Amino acid sequence: MLKSAEVIFRRAVPVQLNKPQVCFTATAQTLPNTPERLRSFRTSESDPLKHSTDHLGRFYTVDESDKKTVFLHGGLPKSFEIQAKTFNETCLMVRRPALDVINCLRSIDYTKPAVRFVVYGKKGCGKSLTLAHVLHYAYRSGFLLLHVPWVGNWMRRCKERSNSESKEGFSDLNLDAAAWLVHFKTQNARLLSNPDLKTTEEHVWSKREGYTDWCSFDSTNRTRYQQDQVCFVLHSGAMRGD
Repeated sequence: MLKSAEVIFRRAVPVQLNKPQVCFTATAQTLPNTPERLRSFRTSESDPLKHSTDHLGRFYTVDESDKKTVFLHGGLPKSFEIQAKTFNETCLMVRRPALDVINCLRSIDYTKPAVRFVVYGKKGCGKSLTLAHVLHYAYRSGFLLLHVPWVGNWMRRCKERSNSESKEGFSDLNLDAAAWLVHFKTQNARLLSNPDLKTTEEHVWSKREGYTDWCSFDSTNRTRYQQDQVCFVLHSGAMRGD
């Protein structure tokens, strides 16, 4: 019995090893030209300022430095972040709604009342990534970004809630406000370093603390006033109109 088993084992091993070799040879011969496949669904134009209908339906690569500035503290879905980490690059599709909003932003008269855009659609159709494309364009264009990745977190999953010290009957979300101020300062670091960037009015929330210009803006001040700082940023940014 042992001898017959040894014979069967020795005969079976070469057969099992030969099958993968044949498969690999066949696969290598049938692969199409890789660069041609990439050009069919990707574009080499990574600057959103230059995107047009010629790039519609294609993916462009987001520069790593832009990603760390614009999306460091939110703005991209978690499932998308996992995919980007897996492939070691971040790519966004150039979609028609994003191009429509970008074209409107190029032609809007910013001296007139603000124009609002609503991106709508079914779950998973690409709304968040469309907004990410528009946000990337706005950053490259030099807009002051007032970006809230997911405002629902402030209402449903707030980290801390306390009674407001400046407005009776209101509640403050100081930890969430502090996190958003860091996000705001990271996205707009280039603009905030400009000494000519002034606020429309002086904003003071204590005897020792307040802002008169954007260069003095500091998101690391005491947490108890972070909520008032958020209101200041949103109000001043809206008054700038850009």
